[in-house]
Amino acid sequence: MPRFSECKPPTIYELRELWRRYRGNGVVQRLILEIQHLRGFVREVEALRGVIQRCWNDETGSKLVALECLRTELQAEFFRAGVVSDAPKSRPLPAFTPPSRYDLRALAQHYSDDESIQTLIQEIDHARAFVLRVEALRLVIERCWRAETDCDLAALIDLRVRLETEKERAGVIVSAEPAQREQHGLTARIALDFDGLPERGSPGAGEA
Repeated sequence: MPRFSECKPPTIYELRELWRRYRGNGVVQRLILEIQHLRGFVREVEALRGVIQRCWNDETGSKLVALECLRTELQAEFFRAGVVSDAPKSRPLPAFTPPSRYDLRALAQHYSDDESIQTLIQEIDHARAFVLRVEALRLVIERCWRAETDCDLAALIDLRVRLETEKERAGVIVSAEPAQREQHGLTARIALDFDGLPERGSPGAGEA
C-alpha cells in the first residue's frame, strides 16, 4: 500500500471539489456526507457544553477540569477542521447509510492507491475516535454533577442521548475498561476568585 503523508483534514471547499470529482460514485459521496454529519455533531456538542458550563458555574461557582478538557477538545476540533462553532445551521444532509468500520476497512483496501479517499477514511476514523473521547468526558462530568446536586440536568441528558445515537448509527463500540479510568485531576474542582485565577491555598488549585 502506498505511503501517504499525515492526514490533513479536508476543508469544506476540498470536500465540495471531491464531491464534483467523484460525482456518481455513491461510495465516496457517503464518506463526504459522513464527514459533514460528524462536523455538525461537533457543533451540537459545543452548544450543549455551553449550557452545561453555565449550569455548573451557577450551581457550584467553581471550575470543573473535565469540562475544561471538553472545551479544549472541541476547540481543537474546530481549529483543525476549520469548523465554525456559531455558524448558522446548514441545510439538512440527504438521507444516507453511514459507513460502518467494516466498510471503511474494505474501502481503505480497495482504494489503497487513492490518496483523496484515504484522507476521507482517516478523517472519519478521527471523528469517531473524538466521539469516544467526548463520551469518556461526559461520564466524568455527569458523576461530578450528581455528586454536587440532587437533580438531573437536561443538557447532560441530551448529550448522553446524542452520543448514544451517534455510537449506534455508526456501530461504534466503547470499551468498558478505558471509560472507567479517569485521568488524575479530571474530576478536580478549581475554586476561582473574581480575577478568574485559582485562589491560593484553595482545594484543587494548580491541578488544571
